[in-house]
Amino acid sequence: MSESTRRIYVRSQRAAFALFLSVGLTIAAVMVPSLVHAETTLSQAQIEALTGGLNENNVRSYEWWIQSLNVDKAWQITKGKNVVVGVVDTGVEATHPDLAGSVLSGTNFAGFGDPTGRQPLNTDPSAFYAAHGTGMSGYIAAHGHGPNNSLGYIGVAPEAKILPVAIPLIGTKDDWDTKATHPDSIAKGIRWAVDHGAKVINMSIGAGNNDEDEKGNTISSAIAYAEAHDVVLVASAGNDGTETLESPGFYPGVIDVSGVDRDYAMDSNSSFGGPEIANHPAKTAHDLLGGVALSAPFSTVNDDENAQLAMLSLSGAGYYRASRGTSDSTAIVSGIAALIRAKYPTMDAGNVVNRLIKTAYHPAGTGYSNKHGFGVVDAYAALTAKVDTICENPLGSLATDSPGVWESVSGDGATYTPQCKKLAAASSTTPAKKSSSMHAIFGLVVALAVIALTLFWLVRSRKRAAVTSSPNPVPAQQSGVVVSSPEATGDTRPPQPPTA
Repeated sequence: MSESTRRIYVRSQRAAFALFLSVGLTIAAVMVPSLVHAETTLSQAQIEALTGGLNENNVRSYEWWIQSLNVDKAWQITKGKNVVVGVVDTGVEATHPDLAGSVLSGTNFAGFGDPTGRQPLNTDPSAFYAAHGTGMSGYIAAHGHGPNNSLGYIGVAPEAKILPVAIPLIGTKDDWDTKATHPDSIAKGIRWAVDHGAKVINMSIGAGNNDEDEKGNTISSAIAYAEAHDVVLVASAGNDGTETLESPGFYPGVIDVSGVDRDYAMDSNSSFGGPEIANHPAKTAHDLLGGVALSAPFSTVNDDENAQLAMLSLSGAGYYRASRGTSDSTAIVSGIAALIRAKYPTMDAGNVVNRLIKTAYHPAGTGYSNKHGFGVVDAYAALTAKVDTICENPLGSLATDSPGVWESVSGDGATYTPQCKKLAAASSTTPAKKSSSMHAIFGLVVALAVIALTLFWLVRSRKRAAVTSSPNPVPAQQSGVVVSSPEATGDTRPPQPPTA
């Protein structure tokens, strides 16, 4: 090798190494999530003023469902690492010490407040529903804080990520006692969460019997969109204490969750109900709506007079709060769904749902009831039990117009036979980058591109050296050597998810 060729070779190696290092650092910055949790100490005086003595040192002792639902055993297998859970609610306090670093940049359909959804729509911690989204996110993905995250509140999937989607409540900005939500904001929120990487969507909300707004936006079409994009949907049954379910929970394919107390008895305030013929504008082709699918903790003891017997979750401004309702039940189920998606990253949404209902514990034995559904969720069993793979969501699907198991449950004598209809191909609006497997593919493509580019430079450099050292250099046009620069192709990386 001549001296000129050797120099070109060395320069090309250095350039290739520099490019490889730069690309590698860029990939690392994109792929590695933020694991930095705030060490801020909660104000014990503030906590005790709102919760009657609860503080960061004893709050976990009140989370009885962690042991009762075998969540602690499930953590031996997974803690839901990096599974994105969309929370369609009233915004999430991203700076809460027990959530810091786990709340992605979301969106806001309320028309006021933080546009990323990373603050409650109402920042007054005494406004119960203002802190609703923060509380639900706590059940799902709170990780605690302090030394080794040993203080504060812990959620069901403490390594999952929250994607906040803030939606308004019906009424004025200050009307936080109105619990109903607008169909338009729910529909937009579901679609946005799907398009921005949610693998589970928590809907601790209710729209009554409403489906369509004045502009024709429908919750049912958004549900079908999410089902077609392989998203697990979880919604609350309601808190009316009557046999009346509501949108979006009663749609086929959605896990509608009722509430139980510590003894797994149905809380008297929880709504309940089985499948029924649709009696609202969003009728499906088979005119059948789903019933309660699962039940989960609603309260500690069914006692309306004793607030200390309620559940416990996060509130705004770093507080904790007493809470009870099927909203809480729903968030717990969403957290367990995130654990399953982390354990089985290639499992489709239908089989995630199937694992949840097949492994649930039914207080009254086997079978279905319109109060407990298929039973009370069991996190460890959902991860470890042998469950046969199925070809569709057993709760049905608006995307394929399948009634699922509901026809057989409704008592009409029908036997459930999976229809196994194929879902429509996912549209291009869904982000390409959704999971660790896509990270790996992206990294491999970049590595191969770097290798190919390095080889190209080496070959071109040697050819240039040969031409330069020739006693009678031949013009490039005659030698057939292409000397023009490769055309720039731009950044072809797939879109990245929101960052915390």
